[in-house]
Amino acid sequence: MHGRQIRNALFALVITGLIPLVTLPSVYAQETESEFAAAVRAYRQQNYAAAFEGFKKLARQGDRDSQTYLGLMYAEGQGIDEDIEEAIKWYLRAADQEHPDAQYWLGHISQNGLGVKQDRETAAAWFHLAAENGHSEAQFSLAMLYTDGEGAPKDHKQAVTWFTKAAVQGHVHAQHNLGVLLMSGEGVDQDAYQAASWFKQAAEQGHVDAQYNLGAMFADGIGISKDDAKAVLWLRRAAESGLADAQAGLGRMAYEGVGMAKSYDESAYWFRLAANQGHPEAQFFMSALTAKGEGVPEDPIESFMWLSLAKSQGINDKALEDELKTVLTPEQMIAARERAKEWQKMMRN
Repeated sequence: MHGRQIRNALFALVITGLIPLVTLPSVYAQETESEFAAAVRAYRQQNYAAAFEGFKKLARQGDRDSQTYLGLMYAEGQGIDEDIEEAIKWYLRAADQEHPDAQYWLGHISQNGLGVKQDRETAAAWFHLAAENGHSEAQFSLAMLYTDGEGAPKDHKQAVTWFTKAAVQGHVHAQHNLGVLLMSGEGVDQDAYQAASWFKQAAEQGHVDAQYNLGAMFADGIGISKDDAKAVLWLRRAAESGLADAQAGLGRMAYEGVGMAKSYDESAYWFRLAANQGHPEAQFFMSALTAKGEGVPEDPIESFMWLSLAKSQGINDKALEDELKTVLTPEQMIAARERAKEWQKMMRN
């Protein structure tokens, strides 16, 4: 794990379901609130026909929450044929009343070109309105547009501002992305301590890359006190979710006996999982393990195959390669290279 770099990809999130359910409107009489609550219950129970009728009645009376629900049902084809034009109509009516969910969904529709021409500048405008109204998903989406320079000028300071607002509200992807920017110092003063804090919050919510980053920081003592046991804990969580970097990192810690008992068997297990995902370091270690028979049967042909794969990605050990060439016949080396080509072909498919 020494020198392991933080995963620095900034992740976007496409939402297909309802953002936090809209709240009961306080400006309506108890009778209206009761009708709205009944429609919400029907919606949650997937009784879309009843929900649609309830929301439609209230939407026509100007209830912005019901207008937003009605827009969603038209957009998703719930209880009615999918109709993006009708969805936009009702979202617009709710957005005109400053409904943040409706503003967000109009941004989402424009950003993704759902039934309309894709227009990221319009998306940014709607996201900004919703973000100013405290909508965490809109804040995150706006930050991503500033990060990528799509629909808004590329501006990491603005990205940090909106990631922070969403992160404070518990938005897991914003928490992770804020940690990445704090580690890189883009748009904000570099601060590994704060980065670790945000990674921890995201990791505790199950964000796989944040779990890996937190584990790497514990392993190397960056921004946080070095703690090999905690490094293993967080790397294992990410590795069990299938993250190749975490699997390779855990394999190395098992191989070296850092933060856990030294185990070639466990090391080979994690390295193989990562190697099968194309991780070059894991492929190199699989070559070393199979050459020596550590945790796996000794097999110089398989070792040469893994070394060929790692070499194709820029990792090689001339001493190991020379050693394998002394025990393999030219025909066996050809067979190993063919197996490597077949493996690459299988990965491409």
